Amino acid sequence: MKNFIFAFILFALLLTVNAAPFKLNKRAITFGTCKTASPTTGPVDLLDVKIGNDPPVSGKNESFDVSGTMTRLNITEMTFVMIKYYDTEGRLIDAYAQFFTEPIKAGTNFTISVPDVPTPNLPDKYEIRVTIEACIDDEPICLNYVFACASANVGGSS
Repeated sequence: MKNFIFAFILFALLLTVNAAPFKLNKRAITFGTCKTASPTTGPVDLLDVKIGNDPPVSGKNESFDVSGTMTRLNITEMTFVMIKYYDTEGRLIDAYAQFFTEPIKAGTNFTISVPDVPTPNLPDKYEIRVTIEACIDDEPICLNYVFACASANVGGSS
């Protein structure tokens, strides 16, 4: 009888372990600080980014949840989230922008969801860069300045 109970417990334990999700099979994308080639007005704030599919799938829409605190910029209806994909040579593959719909004062935490971002045909290795940008010039041609940024390298051994 003891052998039967032991075998049953062992069998149940094996079924439970096999049913648990195995996180090592998934390439976890971690966003961190980034260098931006776009103009800035000083130090750039760090963003927290959560991505729907990890990693993104070429040709399928992706969702991004972006949050943080803008230390120097009031978010207005002219402020936008920019999502860019770059290859390993730093060439832009594709970009997507979404404007904020409500103003947010500097120093206030914010969260914005960016659903249905088209994912381009992606190489094996690439960078995803998420920025908060705004036009601050009054010139006829407006330059967008980066105020917050986060990036992640995807693919390869890193």
